[in-house]
Amino acid sequence: MAKLFKNIDEVVNYLTDEGWKISVPSAYRHWSKEGKLRARKDRKFSEGAVLEYAATHLSRIDGAPEGTLAEEKLRAEIERIKADAATRELKLRQLTGELIPKSDVEFMLSERAVALKNYLDAIARTGSARVVKIVSGDATKTNDLTAWWLAMNRKALDNYARHLMEEVDE
Repeated sequence: MAKLFKNIDEVVNYLTDEGWKISVPSAYRHWSKEGKLRARKDRKFSEGAVLEYAATHLSRIDGAPEGTLAEEKLRAEIERIKADAATRELKLRQLTGELIPKSDVEFMLSERAVALKNYLDAIARTGSARVVKIVSGDATKTNDLTAWWLAMNRKALDNYARHLMEEVDE
């Protein structure tokens, strides 16, 4: 037969013996004002109702999680603490110069790519005549060589950008 408790003092003693963290004033408040602890119509407390109350609203004396609501609260608090720690670590790494904003990196890379493109284009425009002279070729083909060289530069830069985009996507 299920155990019955006549009053809050008996409930508190039972729960304390079972390893639950509870005080008499808290138990009275949970029963009379908050409705967390429910008595039967005869104003006695059944063991099942008392254990359900403990599992849902109390924590263990040893700190071990027990019950759905208490366990969820503990997990949520742990997750919040971990997220705060990760945020603090990122801020610290940023302050120490280990990390920089992604937008800054993208801007620097685009500046470098433009500079590289301009340099390669200048080499193609100014170097074509030298290449023709070096190979003792036909000077009338300088424009064709320049166009080919510029196309090669664009292809090289397209490949450069494609690899960067693949790395960013990963």
